[in-house]
Amino acid sequence: LMAVAGSAGTLLDHAGRKPWPQGLVLAALTIIVVANLNSFAADDWPRSQRHSSDKTTIGKLIQKNTAKNSAILVIGDDWSSAFAYHSQRRAFTQPNWPVLNRTAADVLRDPQATLGSYPLGAVVSKQPINASNLAPTCQPSQQRKIKRWHVVICQPPV
Repeated sequence: LMAVAGSAGTLLDHAGRKPWPQGLVLAALTIIVVANLNSFAADDWPRSQRHSSDKTTIGKLIQKNTAKNSAILVIGDDWSSAFAYHSQRRAFTQPNWPVLNRTAADVLRDPQATLGSYPLGAVVSKQPINASNLAPTCQPSQQRKIKRWHVVICQPPV
């Protein structure tokens, strides 16, 4: 829109006092604004009004079943903070590629290297989570699949 507005301003400056170029530029701008509003109303607005999504559902599940001082590991959601936000837990989100020479398997085996002193409360992944790949500090109390996400809730530390 900024590029179009800048171009329109330049065209209007060069059009002088002739009414037809000014009308043409204003008509083009009006069409662009109406098209953007239509696109927003058809796609973005309904999506923004949904009060439930898989990430919201998982966040509520984690919030309900983990300690407030626990943290979560999210595997394969790039750098998104959605699970951390919806669960209101600290999180480390491991993308699908190694970070600091640590793969997702490394993070699962030794979560405290990234979580510090926060106990692991849950693991969320797009791939199935094998309990034998988890650190001994995460004994699964629940395993669920919500849409495309696999969720393991760890038993609280004793």
